[in-house]
Amino acid sequence: MKNLLLHYVILLLPFGILLLLFDFISSYVFILCLFLWAFVYVPLLNGRRLYKKGVINKMKWIPFLYLRPKWFIEVYFRR
Repeated sequence: MKNLLLHYVILLLPFGILLLLFDFISSYVFILCLFLWAFVYVPLLNGRRLYKKGVINKMKWIPFLYLRPKWFIEVYFRR
């Protein structure tokens, strides 16, 4: 996944689907899905991107990417 645009699409697609389903699900399910997206899906996706780019040597869950500015820039701004 070296294409930055593809990373953003894969990152935001579940969030967009969740917003489309907002009227059909309860608010508790929406909040639960939102937390799962933000604290499980996004860190795993970012860790996979860093692994595929060769920045880290083992694929791992990276929860607070903003605390590592070099990795943050690598994930969200570099191809």
